[in-house]
Amino acid sequence: MINPYPWGTQKHRLLDHLFRGPISNSDIVDCLRIFNYRDAICEIRKDLAAQEISLVAEPINRKRNHWEYRLVFPGQQNLL
Repeated sequence: MINPYPWGTQKHRLLDHLFRGPISNSDIVDCLRIFNYRDAICEIRKDLAAQEISLVAEPINRKRNHWEYRLVFPGQQNLL
C-alpha cells in the first residue's frame, strides 16, 4: 500500500511511521511534532477502513494516558 496523503502533511508523516511500526502518543508529539494528532488519527482510521485496515489504539499504562497506535492489516485480525 502506498501513502495516499500529500507528502509532508501531518497525516502523511503519521501514516508513514505507522507503516514502519507502532507509535505512542508521546512520540507523535515529541518526534513527529503533531500536537493535534487525534484528528489525524480519526481521519486516517476512516480512510483505511475502506481497505479493511484497522488502526488500533491500546493503553500502555494503568492511568490510560499513554497510548500506542498500530496498524492491523487484513489477515491479522487475531492480533486485535
